[in-house]
Amino acid sequence: MRTQPTLYTDRLAHRPLTLADASDVQRLAGERDIADMTRIPHPYEDGVAEEWIRSTHEEFEKGEGATFAFPPDAMMCGRCSNKAAVMLDGCMTCLNCGDSKCG
Repeated sequence: MRTQPTLYTDRLAHRPLTLADASDVQRLAGERDIADMTRIPHPYEDGVAEEWIRSTHEEFEKGEGATFAFPPDAMMCGRCSNKAAVMLDGCMTCLNCGDSKCG
């Protein structure tokens, strides 16, 4: 069984999704605006997030893909309301929407 690693760069760490992420995935994927821009079904039923997270592990084990969560130290972005803002080059930058605040 292959285990998906956490990827580290000089500025970020991207970790595999875990079942502990399911509530955040369900909350975010359940947004109507997200469904309208993706192939994610709406409403996003209970249990679908857990199924999807398990499927990302299966894809990795088969060598078919790798899905990563935002870094564990990410903060809530004031613009898009996703927990995806990290400090990059002295600026708080959202990895989801790109909003950036320096200083």
